[in-house]
Amino acid sequence: TAAADLSANDHAGSREVAERHQRIREGFPELEVVSVEHAQTDSLKIGDEVRVSLNVRLGPLAPEDVHAEFVYGRSGRYGELRDAETIGLELDSRLSDGVFHYTVKFPITRAGRFATGVRIRAAKVGPYDDVLADLTCWA
Repeated sequence: TAAADLSANDHAGSREVAERHQRIREGFPELEVVSVEHAQTDSLKIGDEVRVSLNVRLGPLAPEDVHAEFVYGRSGRYGELRDAETIGLELDSRLSDGVFHYTVKFPITRAGRFATGVRIRAAKVGPYDDVLADLTCWA
């Protein structure tokens, strides 16, 4: 069980999880979105392909510590995001100076006016990572 894994070897698993969480929490404020590119969403039609590109400087974090996402949905009366869908971006390459390039391409499956955003979140890789859910950087 997960609890047994944490307590084995004099709680080595617990220490490992705690150290990972502390490292991510301390490093997250150093994330820097360098650039975001995607098509204008006001003229998209069903079936149009959208390409999203993100360059982010991770600072002391590693690519496996974060998850990049494109969030889009209907645009409400005041520009708010409604009926949101989230599409994960894939790590494409490492550029210079600790900058990583993420991309995704996907077809639009619904019509309407869209509101969009790109965010970087702490990656959830284990059952105890929910405590990192508050770490989100919007671009």
